[in-house]
Amino acid sequence: MEDIYKLKKQKQMKTKTNNNFDSRLRDIMGTADFEKAIKDTEFALDFGGFYQSIHTEYIDQYIEDLNVNWEYVDYKKTYENYARCFVDYINFSLNQKLKYVELDSPKYYNYTTDKIIVSINEIDKYNLIQKYRNDDDFVEWVNKASASRDGFTSFCSGIDNLINEQELLLEYIFTYILWNEEDYEFLLGDIGSIDFSMDDLELVMQKDKS
Repeated sequence: MEDIYKLKKQKQMKTKTNNNFDSRLRDIMGTADFEKAIKDTEFALDFGGFYQSIHTEYIDQYIEDLNVNWEYVDYKKTYENYARCFVDYINFSLNQKLKYVELDSPKYYNYTTDKIIVSINEIDKYNLIQKYRNDDDFVEWVNKASASRDGFTSFCSGIDNLINEQELLLEYIFTYILWNEEDYEFLLGDIGSIDFSMDDLELVMQKDKS
């Protein structure tokens, strides 16, 4: 009986959260602030960064295969161009319409690494959140991933709180897709499929290098 009660309570809480989110989207329709309300939402894409990662290995190998002297490579611009290509790759693979905003790189790599800032429109965001907030495997994962633990204090823990912090929730959703969802293991396992080429100027040479 206690287990049945817990399940009913969880279902009621989930339904309440869903209704709150659905009503929030409905509320912005037809209002004077509609255009402002439907602006794209920006969030960080945790793709693994460029510090000793599979991405730097791929780029370094690409440069070597082209017989280009690495000293003549503008890595900052090369990484930015690769990041754009990675977003295109994600869009094609997941049937998404993310827009590249910028590459956010830390000054030092002691505690964090590069992330790609992207934006998503309101409708696509709504559909994506709808899908994953009703995915039991994701909910179980994000409840654990967002909880406080040794060395990490969470200020927004669990799906019921994250639903109101949509930028952060989107970051968790794509972290789950890229690093935890079995159906999409190929995304990081087959980065050679990323359309990254000299012809598209993804490899940028420093003109002032002597």
